[in-house]
Amino acid sequence: MGLCDEGNIGGGAVFADTYTDLGINNSSFSDNASYYSGGAVYQHSDGDLSIDASTFSGSWTEYGNGGAVYAHPVTAGAYDLLVTDSAFTNNEAEY
Repeated sequence: MGLCDEGNIGGGAVFADTYTDLGINNSSFSDNASYYSGGAVYQHSDGDLSIDASTFSGSWTEYGNGGAVYAHPVTAGAYDLLVTDSAFTNNEAEY
């Protein structure tokens, strides 16, 4: 997993690379930005992503998908995405 200070590739706060499982718990992400997908979090290729009791607000992408969170599978059904007890407000994406 690598951090992207400016979100140049994806994930303004967190970029999880290929085959990395990522768990986000009791966290708050606000006003993050990414040029590509995943304003706050970008999960790349074949890793599981779970989000629990977390908030995402005011994050955005300049060009891409997932104003707050983007999970990018290599193949359909290649990963699990689970979101529980979390809130998403005022996040924006181009697509």
